[in-house]
Amino acid sequence: MSVTDVEKKIENIDDFSIEHMEAWQQAKNPKEAFFDLDNISFSHLKCNIAVGKKMEKQPPIHGLSTTYKSGKCKCPKCTEATKMYMREWRKTNKNRKVV
Repeated sequence: MSVTDVEKKIENIDDFSIEHMEAWQQAKNPKEAFFDLDNISFSHLKCNIAVGKKMEKQPPIHGLSTTYKSGKCKCPKCTEATKMYMREWRKTNKNRKVV
């Protein structure tokens, strides 16, 4: 296993991470980009976390339930996206038993 940018071997499974090569949060269709297997690579965990911290400094992307849930934005678009997500989640999971 090797990292795309660094080409340094990942020697320990605790250092292993799977990352998105292109940020899925900024994609036109974030859900599709997140699950696109052609957009993932292997990385050192500390490298992946460092990129994620840089992404936190980016302005919020409006219209996503994840933006709302992370506390970055409570605008009407993000609020509505969260409501829609929860409606779908409830429909899908209404018969699910809690253990």
